[in-house]
Amino acid sequence: MLAEVNDIRRSTGADPVTAEQIKNAERPAIGHSDYATKFALYCAELALRG
Repeated sequence: MLAEVNDIRRSTGADPVTAEQIKNAERPAIGHSDYATKFALYCAELALRG
């Protein structure tokens, strides 16, 4: 996920995110029945907003 998020950020000229930022995006998704959806959403926010 780190590589994908950073590929998107690179294409927009934004600085890359760190593995720690990806872990922070994953934490609220852990334990949810829709984990994959929530994790993807939080990572999309990182990719597009920072």
